Amino acid sequence: MRYFVRHGRLIPGLAAVVAALTFYAPRALVAENNNGKFERTFAVGDAADVDVQTAAGNISVRMVPGSSVRVSGEVRVKTGLLQGDSVPEQTLRRFVSHPPIRQHGNSITIGHLRDSDLRRDTFISYEIEVPENTRLRSQTGLGDVQVEGLHGAVTADTGAGKVTISVVTGDVRANTGLGDISILGVTGTLRADSSAGNVNAEGEPGGGWRLSTGLGDVRIRLLGDVGLDVHAEAGLGEIVTSLPLKVDGAISHVLRGKLRGGGYVIELKTGAGSIRIE
Repeated sequence: MRYFVRHGRLIPGLAAVVAALTFYAPRALVAENNNGKFERTFAVGDAADVDVQTAAGNISVRMVPGSSVRVSGEVRVKTGLLQGDSVPEQTLRRFVSHPPIRQHGNSITIGHLRDSDLRRDTFISYEIEVPENTRLRSQTGLGDVQVEGLHGAVTADTGAGKVTISVVTGDVRANTGLGDISILGVTGTLRADSSAGNVNAEGEPGGGWRLSTGLGDVRIRLLGDVGLDVHAEAGLGEIVTSLPLKVDGAISHVLRGKLRGGGYVIELKTGAGSIRIE
């Protein structure tokens, strides 16, 4: 079934995206970068609670068998045009010898910096290996977030970058100010929001799903045989579905229907773009 939508509306969130890019752009005016790496391993139980953040850098988290958390970091410290060499070198040595990682029992906190100058001038990308029963909170101001194989709840947030999540059995929340979101193999509740970018999801809902973008397409593939209530809204674009939905009421820019009698609510929304439901 194909539903064409001709209703226009304002695109939300673009002001926030412009503000984020404006914030980071002046800081690119540097002479060079000082690079370094570190690696640390922490013993935990069968389950871990990991909270990681970085002002600018990529975050990659994946499940590996075992009962430890391994953190690998790549640090870049900017050298200003009017800044001497000693300051960034000292900062780099500090991060490499004493990375911003704290452990409290099974909880690992990574990258939390109170010094605003350090957050501004230091880029850290993280690769993290965790046990499967791990709850994750991840945030980067500028960079991509990738998560794979976790059995706990996952929160992934970036100001500008892609979010890719696969084979996560816990509840998922993903957000980006500028970039695409791709989520595969999710079986819990899901919320995914992009101010400007495509949002794609595939899985068997174990709770409500809410996917939205201000500017971009929304695509979902629903697996399993659970009953669902589907609500889709395209401000400027088309809504397409191959599922045998029982549609309620007239079709305009909003599609409301039930699959297998209804159940968990699936909400899909785009300001400018198309929606595909499979």
